Amino acid sequence: MREKGIPYTLKYTSSTAILITEHEKLVFADERVLNKEYALRAKIKKDIRTNVEGMQLEKNPYQPRYYKWSPYFAEMRIGEGEVVRASDVWEIDLTKAYYFAANQLGYLSDEFFEKTMKVPKRIRLRLLGSIATIRNVEEFDGKELVHSQTSDALMRLVWHNIVCHVDSVMVEIADDLHDHFLFYWVDGIYFTTFGKTDMCSSIVEGIAYGHGFEVHKKRLDSIEVRNENGYLHAVIRTGEDHKIFAVPNRLNQY
Repeated sequence: MREKGIPYTLKYTSSTAILITEHEKLVFADERVLNKEYALRAKIKKDIRTNVEGMQLEKNPYQPRYYKWSPYFAEMRIGEGEVVRASDVWEIDLTKAYYFAANQLGYLSDEFFEKTMKVPKRIRLRLLGSIATIRNVEEFDGKELVHSQTSDALMRLVWHNIVCHVDSVMVEIADDLHDHFLFYWVDGIYFTTFGKTDMCSSIVEGIAYGHGFEVHKKRLDSIEVRNENGYLHAVIRTGEDHKIFAVPNRLNQY
């Protein structure tokens, strides 16, 4: 005969897990989340619900890419383990892009938007994205284990439309940069001027400002792209600092 186990409920997301038994409740998280942040999450959802009430809210049919590479890299036909290096390169970010998009689309009120601008960056990065959280739930009654998922359909629709808005602007910028475009990643775009004279920033800034975004611009030392194990690795160097983006090799799509 199979012995009964201890009944429990486990609720978890990509960053947090809550284990509940008859006698205790345990919380596990990548980083400690204070009650103040949980309160902000509740307030931002309330603000969004208030603002979208009465809207004929529809899902944007656009499919966001999140990143795109220049055909330039494809034409170089980067072989396995090979590296292509670009110089005279720049990075321009859409500042706090998702918050600006949420405000422009009418989902986030001006008042709450201004409030989020004063929130510490580490909290702000989690706050808006938390509206689209998918929570996995495991319930064990001692004999049978049942798994389910819960999410807020309205909030996920809002988040989808925010992401689509930002991504469509990034694609517009990439297209207008033509041969100068190297790649974009979420809300940061990278391009080369093919020399010391920068004629590209005005294109990026013009489109960004036209859509109501602010930008942050930085000159880089170089960008190296290598093809390794089916992934493209972009190593972005500025002085002694560097960062790496690694994404599946989708060059043949562009």
